Amino acid sequence: MKRILLSMVLLMFLVCGCSSGSAVSNTEQNSEKTIQNSESSERLSIEPVTDTSDESENGESPDRSVFWQEEGKGTLSFEAFLEMETFVTDGIPEDAEYPPVREMPGEWKYDLWILFDPETYDLFEEIGYADFEIDYDRELLIIKLHPRLASDGYEAWEESDEEVGYEPFEGGFEDGYLKLSGNDAILLISNYFAYEGREYALGEIWLSEEVSGDFWMYRGQE
Repeated sequence: MKRILLSMVLLMFLVCGCSSGSAVSNTEQNSEKTIQNSESSERLSIEPVTDTSDESENGESPDRSVFWQEEGKGTLSFEAFLEMETFVTDGIPEDAEYPPVREMPGEWKYDLWILFDPETYDLFEEIGYADFEIDYDRELLIIKLHPRLASDGYEAWEESDEEVGYEPFEGGFEDGYLKLSGNDAILLISNYFAYEGREYALGEIWLSEEVSGDFWMYRGQE
């Protein structure tokens, strides 16, 4: 009976859109940063920084000009996610559409952003490709992250699946969120919407009750 009820709940959310929910109540234990610098390649391109609007407390501007190009997957850049900051601060546009979650599977571009210590500006930001899957047999939502670039706000370095070694995030629906756990962290996606030729997913990543950050995904026209 419990399995039947869980199936009905999952089916209900797959038919309906995903919108905002309540705050997370429990998180997993604090994780260590295991991402290391790697050698650059010809696919890693650094251009002069021209945008200084996003300055840190000590007066320096995070370098958002770095980008990654991968054949068949499109271009990744830190700068491309600036648009999503406006959705967080100003709200989702009124004419946005909310597709059902069953349309989310496929490839996305993701950004996770964590400020460990505001006083020292201990920042970690990572961008890459994400695969969203629905396993109907196991009644699970799955996100697989493929990191490509990381930054501490002042310099950027290349990453790879082999070096970082993320395991899949797996989960389902809880308290209005898509809640997925893995890698000693929790991903919470609160909004999934379409706007002007793109799809967006807005959420958070929690490493502990004290340490959290933003987790965003988008796909569609460039």
